Amino acid sequence: MWTQQHAQFAGCLHQQIREFVFLRSQEPLNRMSLPEKAGVLDPRDHLKGKHLRAFERMPWEIPHDVPPEPPTKGCFKVDPNDIPMVYRKLLESGVATLIPAEMALRNAQGQIVSGGSVKNSTGLHFVYLSCMRMRAGRLAEECRPPTRRVAEEVRLGQWQPGPSQSNAASARRARKAHGNEFYESRKRRYSFAYRKRLVRGALELKTCLRTKHLPWQLILKGRSKAVDDILEKFVTERHELKRHSKGSLALVKHAVLFCQVCRPRLRHRLKQTWATLKAWEEQEPGKLRPPLPIAVLMGLVCQARIRSQLASSAHDELKWLVFSALVLVAYFGLLRPGELFALRRKDVELPNHVRRFKRAVVGGGRLKGSRYSDLAEAEIRRCAKSYRGDARFGQYCRQWVAIHSSATPALTIDPDHEKRTEMSETHGLQLVSGLRWGLTLIWRFYAWMLRFARGRKAVAVILLLMVAYLASRPAFSVLCSKPVILTARESLRRCFCVLSLLVDGLLEEAVAQIDSLLRSPQPAAREVPVAQTAQPTETTHWYLLHWLLHGLCLIFGRLRRRTP
Repeated sequence: MWTQQHAQFAGCLHQQIREFVFLRSQEPLNRMSLPEKAGVLDPRDHLKGKHLRAFERMPWEIPHDVPPEPPTKGCFKVDPNDIPMVYRKLLESGVATLIPAEMALRNAQGQIVSGGSVKNSTGLHFVYLSCMRMRAGRLAEECRPPTRRVAEEVRLGQWQPGPSQSNAASARRARKAHGNEFYESRKRRYSFAYRKRLVRGALELKTCLRTKHLPWQLILKGRSKAVDDILEKFVTERHELKRHSKGSLALVKHAVLFCQVCRPRLRHRLKQTWATLKAWEEQEPGKLRPPLPIAVLMGLVCQARIRSQLASSAHDELKWLVFSALVLVAYFGLLRPGELFALRRKDVELPNHVRRFKRAVVGGGRLKGSRYSDLAEAEIRRCAKSYRGDARFGQYCRQWVAIHSSATPALTIDPDHEKRTEMSETHGLQLVSGLRWGLTLIWRFYAWMLRFARGRKAVAVILLLMVAYLASRPAFSVLCSKPVILTARESLRRCFCVLSLLVDGLLEEAVAQIDSLLRSPQPAAREVPVAQTAQPTETTHWYLLHWLLHGLCLIFGRLRRRTP
């Protein structure tokens, strides 16, 4: 049974006995010739049980006519004087009984093959001993220190990890492994291109540390707070240098990622660094990358609409209509599937709503990309406008209108109405922006007056400042846009009604005056005594009742318009 000592010893010898050449004289080799010349007793004295039976079965005596095996890649020449010592150690450790060896003789007349090359020698023959890879050899390859030249990425990540009390097995492996091998085993999970980007970022960080006379070991072994401060200053410095060329942000980000790869415990402790990187990312100009060509979208939606009209049941018709609507909203609203299914009725404004939109608008909710813009709304036509720079957009639009019109003949598009709607929306937003600017000035004025306020005046000024600050936020303008537009529209309608009533009254009075002047004079009427004339009754005007009825009519009219 293998022990740890056997594994270590076999690993040390595995590199030497992998494929080597035994040199012997011309006489045939029997199974005791090599041990006797080595000055060792019979190997069977050192073996017991299955090891002895395995040794007896090994083909030590080989006929002369057995051809030698060709040398494989990696075999090397061994000094004949070292062969007895190696073999003796193999016998003493019991490893030789587990090596299935085949020994062959060849009269080469002074030729020795070593590593695939032929060299001259006198009176020597050679025997190949082929050794299979053993478990001990694989363990030794993992524990063996590297002899090749250490790469730059290994030198950057070279450090000795401390033992972890939670995982004893990983602590033992870490104590056995060297620092660079620990990093080597960790970086194998990444691709070559990604490792290259990580190394470039690490070299940039190392250059910055060298200019500040800071050691690289401070990143690998320092406290997380100190590392976070250093990396945050590094990101800020690179941002202030105005190096907004292609790949500068990615280079800095990969430098931070390299530190997290070397020290996984830093993954959730670099809060300031990642906040600075996120702010830098948001300042970069965004790029719209459509998820699929608009021709494919046209085919999906038109096919779904056609299948809904050809469906045999109402359930299938509703299913295809819902599918086409979801595809359109997800595409033009730039929504992910999770965001699409998280929408509610209050987040979607249908056409001909309060703001008189021609198309549906996705507004409200916590959209993923809302923090990249001051507006909290994402119209579904934003993605369609991005295609207008493409020469094929007009052709696609014509195909879309043709196919969709054939599928739904009742669909009509009025460009004039759409233009008027866009102009009204633009004027409304300009009005709200002016109101926001005025509230901002008021807020600054009260902030200046706060210095001289005392007692109750201070409380009043603080409340006014809170109201002004609330009104100066970008979302407040969007919130107040609907009431402002409704109020302005209703005020204009009322003013127009009053003006029309005034003009109508003036015109009617003018007509009555002209009619009285142009009318022919009537004969004088017979005088009636005062006693015989009836006294006229006084009429009472109920103005309050008139206004109450007018208000009720307005309320009932508004409720009737809102009912579906």
